Amino acid sequence: MLLPRTTYYVILCALLLLFATTLWHRISHFDDAWSTELSYQLLKDGFVRSSLFGNYQQWDEHLYMYHKAFVYVQAGILYFIGFDIWAARATTLLFTGSCLLLLLVYFRPRKEQQLLAALLYVGCGSLWLFGVDSRPETMVATFGFASFLLLQKGILSPRRLLLAGALAGFAALTHLNGLIYIGAGTFWLLPRSGWRGVILFSAAGSLVAGLFLADALIDDQLPLLLYQFTHYPVNQNNHDVLLKLHTMARYDRIFFHSEGEAPLTVLLIMVILITSWGRPIQKMFTPAARYLVWLLVVFWLLTKSHNAYYYILFVPFFIVIITEAVSTVELPKLRRYAIAALIALYPLGSATRAYNLLRENYTYPPVATENARLASRMPQKNTKIIAPMSFFFGQMDNYHIKSLTYYSFIDQDYYNKQLTTKQFFDLAARDTVRYIISDFRKSNKINYIKPDTPTRVGPYRRVYKDQWHSVYAWQPREAREQAYRTRTTPAPEYE
Repeated sequence: MLLPRTTYYVILCALLLLFATTLWHRISHFDDAWSTELSYQLLKDGFVRSSLFGNYQQWDEHLYMYHKAFVYVQAGILYFIGFDIWAARATTLLFTGSCLLLLLVYFRPRKEQQLLAALLYVGCGSLWLFGVDSRPETMVATFGFASFLLLQKGILSPRRLLLAGALAGFAALTHLNGLIYIGAGTFWLLPRSGWRGVILFSAAGSLVAGLFLADALIDDQLPLLLYQFTHYPVNQNNHDVLLKLHTMARYDRIFFHSEGEAPLTVLLIMVILITSWGRPIQKMFTPAARYLVWLLVVFWLLTKSHNAYYYILFVPFFIVIITEAVSTVELPKLRRYAIAALIALYPLGSATRAYNLLRENYTYPPVATENARLASRMPQKNTKIIAPMSFFFGQMDNYHIKSLTYYSFIDQDYYNKQLTTKQFFDLAARDTVRYIISDFRKSNKINYIKPDTPTRVGPYRRVYKDQWHSVYAWQPREAREQAYRTRTTPAPEYE
């Protein structure tokens, strides 16, 4: 045993307690509102659209390009528990816990391996952020790991192959990055079960993943789905060969992004080096290691960016390889001490992530409190406003909200990322926006309104300002004067 069982329990309890402290006062991040608004519109209208992004690519009419299984599962949960920010995060937390349970099932009944796997999972700082925020990666990883668990454990019967394929398909239906589990499972199966097993697995996976097209087929809107897919802002790197190659060349950034990702990655590398020293190379390629290699290769070919939250897709497989390596290989005492020391140091990454989260949490006010304070400065309800995405929480029924992010997309598509403050306010005036809320937080990268922006800009006057936000209100008199001074030009048609 690398560490005494009591030590595992003490470290686990300490990590869980530290993690719990980061949940108190947890601030809202960008993705919390994005998927939640889609679930809200699904429950409200019976189909998915987005008011936060206005008429961008017809998203306000019907959106077909979204994380489909995640939004539908989240909508079901929100139907029963409401639309506050913790209700929005319930889906992510549910699958964060489910993936841990699958790891415990994978290592059943080996208690030491279960404890080590649990320690590595709970201590993964990436999960402390992206395993809480309303994002689909933990749901994708849970379905993907469940698929591998079925392939790895037991006889590869046709029923098991079909079920494993269906689970990989659900991963893809949750987020298209989940296609990597269909690809990895297919290549992994080829030498183990031959073409028959590959066909059963890939057919089941493709059939379930193909449900991504279902709503567009029913509505006879495949061209719109294709248009939204090819013009989706975060997919643009895949349409330019040089940008795609640049993204592929920086693939390592996913695994060493910050204190959330680097500790587990470094531990994996060190454990492989220590346990493989002096052993035949073929013994390093366990079934889990071969599957992970295919997973890494397929994602490298498909990935459109090196965002840190994609790391979650690999976490359970890193943990399996580490846990199996240190538990099944007979090592000299010195090497075992080295691995034990690395595991004992591993929680330092979690502690660093906790410090950063706590500092962030107590720097900014709770989203519900801040949104209520901002709303008190905007007395005219049911009017058009521009606001940060997070203003959705608690205010979605009070205003017609268009997000600042919408204007960043317009800037990217039509202004070559050169949209000025004056142009931004002009666009707002043309759209008859009544109020505009800025966002000065460090995490915000949309800065058309800066802290030093003048009190009056065009027909808008600043009516409130604090260290995080300002509120500009449309003034009828200034609007009339501006219209008199300058000839009004038609608003551009945005796709």
